Amino acid sequence: MDRSTSVPRGMGEQSLTPGEQRILALMEQGQQRLEQRLQSLEESQKGTTLLLGSMDLRLTEVTLKVDQEIVNSKVRDRQLASAIQELREEQQERGIRFLAQIERSQQMTLEAMHQEMNKLRSEFSKRFDQHDTRLGVVEQTLERHDERLSEHGQALRGLHQEMSKLTVAVEHLTQAPRVAASP
Repeated sequence: MDRSTSVPRGMGEQSLTPGEQRILALMEQGQQRLEQRLQSLEESQKGTTLLLGSMDLRLTEVTLKVDQEIVNSKVRDRQLASAIQELREEQQERGIRFLAQIERSQQMTLEAMHQEMNKLRSEFSKRFDQHDTRLGVVEQTLERHDERLSEHGQALRGLHQEMSKLTVAVEHLTQAPRVAASP
C-alpha cells in the first residue's frame, strides 16, 4: 500500500477521535507489517530464485554427468561388443587351427598305418611266396614219391604175378612128377 492513500499525520490528527487515531495507528502498523512482509517475501523470493538457479545449475551438471555417463556407457558397450567379437573370431580361428591339427594328425596316422600295412603285406607276401615255393617243392617231392610208389606198386604187382606164376609152376612141377610116378 502506498502512503498517499493514508491520511497525513500532521493534517488532521487533532480532529480525529481517539478511536480513529487508534484505528489509524493500527492501519499504519498493519501497513508497516505488510511492507515488512512484502520485503521479507521479496527477499525470500530472491533466495528461492537463487536456490532455484542453484538447483537448475546442479540439475544441469547432473544432466551433463548423466549424458556423459551414457556416452561412456555406449563407448564401453561398443568396446565390450568389439572385444567379444574379437574373442569369438579368435576362438573360431583356434577351432579351425585345432581341427586342422587333428586332421593333419589323423592323416599322418593313416599314412603311418598304410605304410605299416604295406610293410606287413610285403613281408606276408614274401613269406607266402617262400611257403608257396616250399609247398611247390613238397608237392614235387610228393609227386616223385607218388611216381616211385606207383612204379614200386607196378613192380610189386609184377612180382606178385611172377610169384603166382612161379608158385603155379612150382606146384605144377611138384605135382607133375607124382603124376608121372604113379602110372
